[in-house]
Amino acid sequence: MSNPRSPKFSDMDKRIKARHLQGKRVTLTIQHIAIEIMPRRRAQVEAQRVAGEMPAAERDGGELVFVLWFKELGARKSLVLSNPNREKLIEFFGDDPNACIGKKIMLEAQRVAAFGKTHEVVRIVGTVEPSAA
Repeated sequence: MSNPRSPKFSDMDKRIKARHLQGKRVTLTIQHIAIEIMPRRRAQVEAQRVAGEMPAAERDGGELVFVLWFKELGARKSLVLSNPNREKLIEFFGDDPNACIGKKIMLEAQRVAAFGKTHEVVRIVGTVEPSAA
C-alpha cells in the first residue's frame, strides 16, 4: 500500500515533463525567465562531427536556452523553452522576454514525432488574460 504523502520519483525532476501534467491543461504564471547553458545531445555533437564542424558543446560548453520559472511551482520545476514554445511566447507577448513576466500561460502534453520516434512534450497552447476587476 502506498503512502499518499510519500514522494514520487517524478517529484525529483528539475524540469516540467509531459507526465507531470497528467493529461490536463495547466495554467501557470511566469515568475522569472533565466538563461542557462544546456549541454548538447550526443547525437547533435556526432552529427556535427560527421559534417566536419566543430561540435558546439566542445566549442562553448553547450547551447544557451531560455528557462521559465513559475509562481505556482516556486523553485521546484522549470520549463526549458523549445523553439515551438519560444515562438508561441513571441506570438502572445512579443520578442521581449521581460514582457512575459507575470503573464499566465496554458501548458499541455502533446505527442510529436522527432528524431525517428514519438515523444510526449510540453507545449504552450494559450494565454489567460487577466479578468477585469
